[in-house]
Amino acid sequence: MEHNRGCQRWIDGNGAGDGGGDVAALDYLTGEPARRNAIVSVGNKRPPPTESPQPECRSPPKREKREHDAASSTVATTPPQTPPRATPTPPPRTPQRTTPQRTTPLRTTPPPPIPKPLADAIDTIQTKVFRDYALSIREQLAYCNVIPAKEAVTVPLHSLDRFEEFPRSLADGLRSLGFEHVYAHQAQARKMLKQNKDIILSTPTSSGKSLAFNLGIFEHLLKHKLAASQIGGDLNSEASALYVYPLNALAADQLGKLEQLNNSLPPADRLRMVILNGKLSLPEKMELFEDDMPHIVITNPDALHYQLRRGFQDSAWSNWLRFLRRLRFCVLDEAHTYRGVMGGHVANIIRRLHLHIESLGGAPGRVQYLLASATVGNPVQMTAKLLSRPDTQRIHHISENGSRAPERVLLCMKPLAELAMEDDIDAATAAMIIGQWISRGWRSIVFCNSTKTVNKIMIYIQKKELNASKVRTYYKGRKEQTKTNTLDQFKSGTVRCIISTSALESGVDIPSLDACLLVGYPGESMSFWQRVGRVGRSNPGLIMFQPSSFNHIDLYFAEHPATFMSTDAMKNIEDVAFNSDYPSILSKHIWCAAVESGIPDDKVESMFGPNALPLVKSLEAEGHIKLKSGIFRGLGNPHQSISLRGNGLAQITVKAVFIDPEVAEEVVIEELDERQALQRLFPGAIFYSQSDDSGEMKHYDVESLEIGTKHGIALLKTSCYAFDSQAESLRKTSVDLLTVWKESSFQLGDSPECGELCLTYGWSTVKMSVYGCSSRQLIYKTPYTMQYDAPCIRFRLSKSAISYLAQPELQMLVQQKQQLLHQTKPQGQQEKQQFTQQLELLQFRIHQLQLDIDTPVSAARKQVEIGISALHTMFHLLTRAVPLLLLSSAQDVDEAAEADEGFLFDSCEGGTGVCEEIFKRFIEFTAKARDLAMACKCQPSQNKRVSCKCIHRHPCIQFNRGLCKTWGLLALPVNNSTGPSSTSSSSSTGPGPLSSAQANSACLSVPSASVSALTSVSPSESGLVSAHRHVPTSLVEEEEEEEEQEQTVATEADASAHSRALGELEARLADESVLLKSSKAEFERLESALVQERIKTEQAL
Repeated sequence: MEHNRGCQRWIDGNGAGDGGGDVAALDYLTGEPARRNAIVSVGNKRPPPTESPQPECRSPPKREKREHDAASSTVATTPPQTPPRATPTPPPRTPQRTTPQRTTPLRTTPPPPIPKPLADAIDTIQTKVFRDYALSIREQLAYCNVIPAKEAVTVPLHSLDRFEEFPRSLADGLRSLGFEHVYAHQAQARKMLKQNKDIILSTPTSSGKSLAFNLGIFEHLLKHKLAASQIGGDLNSEASALYVYPLNALAADQLGKLEQLNNSLPPADRLRMVILNGKLSLPEKMELFEDDMPHIVITNPDALHYQLRRGFQDSAWSNWLRFLRRLRFCVLDEAHTYRGVMGGHVANIIRRLHLHIESLGGAPGRVQYLLASATVGNPVQMTAKLLSRPDTQRIHHISENGSRAPERVLLCMKPLAELAMEDDIDAATAAMIIGQWISRGWRSIVFCNSTKTVNKIMIYIQKKELNASKVRTYYKGRKEQTKTNTLDQFKSGTVRCIISTSALESGVDIPSLDACLLVGYPGESMSFWQRVGRVGRSNPGLIMFQPSSFNHIDLYFAEHPATFMSTDAMKNIEDVAFNSDYPSILSKHIWCAAVESGIPDDKVESMFGPNALPLVKSLEAEGHIKLKSGIFRGLGNPHQSISLRGNGLAQITVKAVFIDPEVAEEVVIEELDERQALQRLFPGAIFYSQSDDSGEMKHYDVESLEIGTKHGIALLKTSCYAFDSQAESLRKTSVDLLTVWKESSFQLGDSPECGELCLTYGWSTVKMSVYGCSSRQLIYKTPYTMQYDAPCIRFRLSKSAISYLAQPELQMLVQQKQQLLHQTKPQGQQEKQQFTQQLELLQFRIHQLQLDIDTPVSAARKQVEIGISALHTMFHLLTRAVPLLLLSSAQDVDEAAEADEGFLFDSCEGGTGVCEEIFKRFIEFTAKARDLAMACKCQPSQNKRVSCKCIHRHPCIQFNRGLCKTWGLLALPVNNSTGPSSTSSSSSTGPGPLSSAQANSACLSVPSASVSALTSVSPSESGLVSAHRHVPTSLVEEEEEEEEQEQTVATEADASAHSRALGELEARLADESVLLKSSKAEFERLESALVQERIKTEQAL
């Protein structure tokens, strides 16, 4: 109790503390237990510095001095601005209240030395404030990587206009903005544009990609504008450019940069620019094109999708059609976002754009595309697929970075698993770090993987008074005006920290950021490096990764940080993959194109690919399009049926409305889509949101939720629960197989006794339901359900297959026991006691496995556990192979596992084509999945909650719990199918059967409590959840079968040898059986002792 009071006083300056997760976070950050008389404080009790610290660069200090001082220095929770090694104790601070002067150091023993590689890495940090900070928390760091500063490679501006090709007004405008030089890659982009090349620019974030595009585009548009304005000039020679950004915030940010460049020109030379998005009403959109043709239109894919249908029957859109006819350039920024389903849709929008331009008399082949992405693994291939231009000779890839790059310091914290005193330890730790950074005067951004985590951190910041007024949240559900105000307040300095989801991951330029905290791994290295790129743009930047205590992949990366944070890891970015020719996607866009401009019957395949003609015939048969005078014309309004970003669920907007009892008026707190609403606004939930004005976190009780076809409303009231309370929903994902198209079965292992895996491919309805609130013990009369229809594959394991999968752990236990018995006999009393305990534990586990065979109820339960875990792991392995074998993303397919079967299903309405290809080429997929898994030489971790990233998937509906690499590998069949309806591909020959020994050598760890989390089965009294295991009746039969395959004729000597081996093995098996039977009472005694010991331990705690 005394310890907790001291911890709380350390946090908020008063003595009323409650301990918990924030105490653990405090101990974690300081490297020692908090002391009662400590006078260091964090938060608004300590006035922050008046100025942001200026990073100081200096040569690294000598190694010998660093080691000596590191061993004797005291770790300060809020580190001083001078290196700790300069003074062995923290510098004096003005105390908040009268406190006796401390006469002894906080630490009675010197801190343990940090590993030499980590110390050496910290030594290389050139920015003094970051080096001091890393030293102050060195005991909590697992890894440090320093990306050194880089000098710019520039080209003088005067070299661009020495031949009078570059417009003089543009050159003068650039000089007025401070540009005397341009980066080398910017000059190269201009050169390639003049050579009529399509460009993909993959230089790092903040490398000046926007100016690389604008330089050549402004030059071309300005020349044609000036030529058309001259006497006798051709007015039809004017050109136009289309800028497409995936997010409205990014489009608004880039509009500011374009306007800055445009305003530097003389008024007569300035280009006309407009921004077109879904927030504008139809009359407002028409006003944009009312007076004249704009030279530049800034939009997003969603708005462009609808805008393409404008104009053919309305003269008010004549300037829009004129803009398209003269289109010369198209910019696709943040191109890595166009992957999966969205990538397939955007590729088809570009096809429709080309058809539109051609129907207006323009030349789509003349349009040059400029793509940008700092994080893409296959830039040229992605560009060719997205533009439907297979000729890669036209595509020029620019990867050499000519921009200046300040130093970036990447730190990885040690996992918090051993300190997790409560579920909110991650949020408490992140809040403490934010408080430290604000007290240092740093401007920072924090990235979380969910809105729930964002709000949890903000709750702790407000609860512990860690300068909450200087922190704002930012995520999709926040109102647009609120998000705009947040960015403005951050740029002005009123706000010092933004806690965000992936909403600020791409593109938006937030200047002068000092630090970035990543709370949890985002699931992809593409996203990780995008978040890292938010800092270190103009000043040195610090990036810190805080692994989640309850996420397996985070814990794995905390143990192997170099695999994703090293300089080499920056090059291992995932490929962008999508399928633009999948029928359910392609047919809708063909229908839209027929409505917009019509499709000439001789242009169907050239515009939409070889799969288009059958789809056109199908649409014609259904009456959606008609052939008139050689042109397919469309009927109806198909645009509404397309959701570019998913399965159509996001089209419904749900408003969270609070009825203020004081003024009796409705206040809209946030606006969410349907999926978000069912996560945060289910009846009984506690809804957290930050106030737009004061920044105070408020919480409400959700009274009701009504969702219509286009809109929904959730009514909120003042909460009657504690401020940091949480409520969990009851949810379920189910797959109803409606129509069976094909079936196939595959043998596991190397014999029919190993069982079968049965596959059924068909049409299904996927339902995601929220049916209650567990925290309030509510079950809704009518569940809230989101559903869509898509292809699926059903997987079923036979009972003999379950027994086959159960063999490895029993073999492993018997092997461990034999090794223990053959070890040198223990000598001392302590060694004998330890030996006896290990032997009893192994015997106890073997006994439990044997009981699972004899008890039908237990066997059935274990079969369910093994089946779900095996299918769950196998699904993860198969989806990892998707982008390697298909032009699709792993996110284009999803999974669900139930008691006796599992499903893979396409992740959007109508399907993505992934399930169809997996079924048709199943052996090819299993071979690739096995190769990927076996290529990872993972070993069982000392931390039982850690499993290797090679079997992880993001996102996973079960949060990557209940995975077992051994079972997943054994569940992958080899190239042998059975059954009359088998349709598996035989062209791909995979490797031979994977033996149990091979599966165990890949990864011996078997899930324990994690499996119970999947099946809601309580663990056994010993705390070990074992799985049902099949004990072979004759171990010699396997030896004899292997021998028969190697030798066709056995000699009498061989037969005699086999006979002796048979006798020995049977005798060994009999001894084991006798031992199990005779020791039953001993096992029961051990089990009772374990229970009593647990009770004593709980009482002691």
